[in-house]
Amino acid sequence: MGCVHTVVPGFVACDDNNACTPFDACDAGFCVGNGAPDCNDNNPCTDDACEAAGGCVNASNTAPCDDGTLCTVGDACADGNCKSGDALTCNDNNPCTQDTCAAATGCAFSPTSGACDDGDACTTNDTCAAG
Repeated sequence: MGCVHTVVPGFVACDDNNACTPFDACDAGFCVGNGAPDCNDNNPCTDDACEAAGGCVNASNTAPCDDGTLCTVGDACADGNCKSGDALTCNDNNPCTQDTCAAATGCAFSPTSGACDDGDACTTNDTCAAG
């Protein structure tokens, strides 16, 4: 009589040589891959995937992102990190305000004092008042 191969009932661990199926088990004489690894690195600047030969891969992307400051526009991912875009221009075109930008609140226009020109040739000694 030659070799006899008997199927082992129940859960018996095996390896299907696929890193993307971490919970492999014998089923009806075959090694069946089960489950999936959590490849999410919670980084919006990477595309998360699983490759059978090597497992999780987190490749850098160039997606739009938020660098956490309201003083930049056009932030984008590069080399797996969010890079600040161009500086936001805070200009209300009012010579009687100081134009600034704060990272947490964005543009602010604070009243100033001093000389200005109201554009009316019939007035002189114009000054800023309450912005």
